[in-house]
Amino acid sequence: MSKRIKVFLGGYVNFLNAQNINCRALSEHLNKERFEVWTMTFWYQNANDFKKLPGVHYLHAYRPIRFLGWIPYFIGMLRCDVAYLPKGGYMGLCRAVAKLSGCKIFNTVEGILSASDLAKVPDSDKMLADYKQCEPHLYAITRHIQQVVSKKFGFTFAQKILYLGVNSKQFLNSVARQRPLQQVVFIGNNLINKGIDDFFKISRAFPSLSFHIIGVNNLWNDERLEDYLKREKLTNVTYHGRLDHTRMASLLQQMDLMFFPSRSEGFPKVMLETACAGVPTLCYDDYGAQEWITSGKDGFVVHTYDEAVAVVEDLVAHPEKLPALSQHAIELGKRFDWSRHVKDWEEVIEEIYKG
Repeated sequence: MSKRIKVFLGGYVNFLNAQNINCRALSEHLNKERFEVWTMTFWYQNANDFKKLPGVHYLHAYRPIRFLGWIPYFIGMLRCDVAYLPKGGYMGLCRAVAKLSGCKIFNTVEGILSASDLAKVPDSDKMLADYKQCEPHLYAITRHIQQVVSKKFGFTFAQKILYLGVNSKQFLNSVARQRPLQQVVFIGNNLINKGIDDFFKISRAFPSLSFHIIGVNNLWNDERLEDYLKREKLTNVTYHGRLDHTRMASLLQQMDLMFFPSRSEGFPKVMLETACAGVPTLCYDDYGAQEWITSGKDGFVVHTYDEAVAVVEDLVAHPEKLPALSQHAIELGKRFDWSRHVKDWEEVIEEIYKG
C-alpha cells in the first residue's frame, strides 16, 4: 500500500461551530486507506453527540487556551503533510512550522466577507492577509464567493470549488410533508446578524402559524431571547435552545419551512440539513443561494421581506404545494451528501501534497 497522506484538520471537532463541524465531517469521511487524519478537540465539549472515531488522531486543546491553545496546532503541523486551517488560528506559527516540516497549508473562504462580517473580526486586515498568503491553495466554497470575493479583495482562488456537504442520513426524512404549512423554524447562533428581526416580524404577520428558534439566546443590548418573547407577547414563537445535530434532526421532523433571513452568508449548511429532513428554506439572495436552491422547486430565494411574506401567504393559501417542495428539498440535501463531495476534497489534498 502506498504511503498515506497525513492530513491535519484545524478545527475543534467536539465543539459546535461552522468550521469545526466541517472538520468533524471531513475527519469522518476522508478515506482512511489514503489519508491519516489528525484533528483537534476543545477542552470544553458542547457537541453532545460527538464520539471519537477509530483511525482518527485527536490533539486535545487544554485550558487556558490563551496560553496553551497553540500546542495542538504546533503538533499537527509538525506531524502532517497537508493542513487545512479554516479557523485561521495561530497562522504565523503554522506558517513557521510549515517551513520547517514541509507541511503544506490550504484554506477556504466561507463567506462573502461583507462589511458586517469584517466588523466582527478583531483584526480583519490580518485575516485578509492570512487568506492571501494561502494562495495558490485558497478555495471558495461557492461559485458566488469565488467571483465576488476575488473581485473585491484581489484574491486568486484555485479553480476548483470545494463545496461543503451534509451527513444526509443524520437528518434524512424519506417521506415528504403531506400536511399544510404549520411550523416555521429559524436556526442560527448569532441571532442579530442572522436577521432575527425579520423572523419576529413574520411571526407577528402570521399569528395562526407556529414559529421555532434553534440557537443561542443573545439579543440586542444583551437581552435574553426568552425575555424578549415574553415582553413582546410573541406567544406563537417557541425557543428550543442550542441543539446538537441529533436533537435538531428529531425536531426538524416536525417542521414544514425554514425562514433564514440572514443577508451575509457563504454556504449555510443548515439549509442542507433542513433540506434532508424535507424542510425547504426561504432565504434572501444576497449571497448567491440560487447556486444550490431552485426557487419555487426545492426552496425559495427572494429579494425582500415583502417577497418572503408573499411566499408564506401563497403556501398557506395553497397547501397542496408543500409535498412537492418537501420532496425536492430532500433530493437537494441528498445531492450534497459528504460521501459525494468529499471526493473533491480528497483530490485537492492529493494535488497539494504532490505539488
